[in-house]
Amino acid sequence: MKRSLAFFLFFLSFAPLWISVMLEEIIGLRIPEPHGTEWCVLVAIPILTIVSLGVLKSQEKEWQEMAQSEQDGLNTFEICDVISKRTISSEFLLSYVLPLVAFDFTKWLSFVQFLVFFATLAYLNCKYLTVSPNIVLEIRKYRHFECSIKQKCETKARTIAVLSRRDLRHLSGDTVLLPEINDLLRIDIESLSSR
Repeated sequence: MKRSLAFFLFFLSFAPLWISVMLEEIIGLRIPEPHGTEWCVLVAIPILTIVSLGVLKSQEKEWQEMAQSEQDGLNTFEICDVISKRTISSEFLLSYVLPLVAFDFTKWLSFVQFLVFFATLAYLNCKYLTVSPNIVLEIRKYRHFECSIKQKCETKARTIAVLSRRDLRHLSGDTVLLPEINDLLRIDIESLSSR
């Protein structure tokens, strides 16, 4: 996975925060003495959101092309067991996004403190190519699963996280194409064409 994709997925995972911040800044424009952070936020967030969604769409096309060119079987696995991770996005929102609402975006010092904190999280996310649970992915019908998988040549199954648009719980025993997004996550490519 590219570091740019990791960053843009990370940015999208904070969508509820961005909506809250934009609302706060729009209201801030109505006060007699604006504090200056409004325009930074009202320009940067929409631009980064549009770019992030474009990068995600481009990556989905790349994954689909990868599915069509898959011939060596390296990413083909039999699904042995599946557990749906239904609460993973809400847990992420409560533990990572909600605390960031505490920053006061109407004050420059607080705004800069937020940027330092967010940049640190973004750096770690990109360094380790992490894909955080993401409300935007949920809206785009992606779901998180924990799957026990094995290849034909393997005798023992291993557990891995899988991102899919279809319900994998009904596919136990089936063979699916699951290319790696990072060391800890694979994507069900066949689900991309079944919208």
